[in-house]
Amino acid sequence: MNWRPFSINDALADPGRVFGSPENIVSDPRLDRSSKIKILRRWQDRFRQANAAEATQDDANALQARLQQAIDRLRQNGKR
Repeated sequence: MNWRPFSINDALADPGRVFGSPENIVSDPRLDRSSKIKILRRWQDRFRQANAAEATQDDANALQARLQQAIDRLRQNGKR
């Protein structure tokens, strides 16, 4: 994959714009595990705030599930 340059501040401010998907955060070799989890959690928090009134939408639920799966995967890898 061709990784675009980014600043950590941009990644925390708008993870979706910088990475496009939770899976891209997990697979980015430039980030350590802790940074990946921090960015994913920030995305989760921002997403929840933005979609609080529309939390039943299928797309919203699917993205929430992907974000949580990415965090869980990183946590499991850290225990090995």
